[in-house]
Parts: sequence; structure tokens; C-alpha cells
Amino acid sequence: MKIFAIRLAAIRKLFQCGPGLPVRATLLALALLGAGHPPAARADGVASPDASRESGSALDTLYEQLAGARDAREAKRIEAAIARNWLRSGSDTADLLLTRAHTALGVDDAALAIELIDRAIALRPDWTEAYALRGQVFAAIGDDERAVADINQVLLRDGRHFVALQTLAEILERTGIRKGALTLYERALAVNPHLDGARTALEKLRSAVEGRPL
Repeated sequence: MKIFAIRLAAIRKLFQCGPGLPVRATLLALALLGAGHPPAARADGVASPDASRESGSALDTLYEQLAGARDAREAKRIEAAIARNWLRSGSDTADLLLTRAHTALGVDDAALAIELIDRAIALRPDWTEAYALRGQVFAAIGDDERAVADINQVLLRDGRHFVALQTLAEILERTGIRKGALTLYERALAVNPHLDGARTALEKLRSAVEGRPL
């Protein structure tokens, strides 16, 4: 999916190392690790309980299909379907704001992207994907504390959001919380065994810490 690819490319381009994970963000991240798998997918910004159950059921099915994908090509097709589900807020205005945020990321305008996502969240405060994207942008500009806070919101709603799991793993890895990073990479790969970059990062991290305390 084009929007999905644009987001990941923009996030990787923007990414820069920060000075370290603040104490409050560290505690949030460790709380996520110690909590087991948070509740599975919840529909975002959908007013009707029946519609919420239907959307959640569809996402559950897609996650199951993704975990069993035979190859990267099949996984990409399922990822695209999942991304389409993530991007539906139930509000045309909020959807448009997030689309414009993706466009802003495409030209490296993180400040504008955050402003647009803030407005989308104001309209749909339970929209998981808005928090996910904002968390990635915060991580990209080195604001780890706010990144972890947003990812916490994502994983409380959807514990199988593999992009959020990978983002948090990257934050923990670069701030020295290697055991937590390993756990999160493993969780992300359990959901999406063909997740771009995650397996390589996991193997590299394991190799780097082999024979040393985590």
C-alpha cells in the first residue's frame, strides 16, 4: 500500500538517535513488556458496538493470516489489508488529516505532520493508528518520552500492531534496553514473520549481546 510504504520510508529517513530514554518513558516501556500481550485489536473511532466487533473480527482474521503467510509477497498483501483497516477512523475529516500527515512526512515536515495528527486525535481520541503514526514521528525526531507514551496508547488498544512493536523495539535498542528490545522484536515477528528489517535487527542484536549480560 502506497501510504504504508511512504510512512515507513519517511520514518526511516527522519530517524536520529536521541540522548537517551527518560526515566518516565523507560518505566512506560518496561510496563508494556511486563504486561504480557495487551488486549487484541479494537476497532478505532467506530461509534457502533456492532461495527466495532465486526471490524475487530476482520482484523483478527488478517493477523492470523499474516502470522501464517508463506512468503514475503503474501505477507505484503496481508499487510496492505491490515493497513487499510488501521487507516479507517470512522470520520472522513480525521482520515483526511492523517492522509495529509503522511504527505507531510513524505517531504520531511515532521512538525506539520504532528500538528495534523493532533487534530485527527482531537476528532477521534480512540483512533489507534493516529497514535501509532504520531509515536513514530516522535521517535524519528528523538522525542522518546512522547513516542513511548503514544506507543503505549497503541498497544493498549491493539497488542499486535507490529509497526508499533517494532518502533518501540528500535527505541529500546538504541537507548540500551537490549533485553526489552529483543522481546519486542520477537513479538513483532510472531505477528508478522516477514516484517521488514525486524528479523535482521533481532539477529544482529542477539549477536551483539551473545555471551554478555543483557
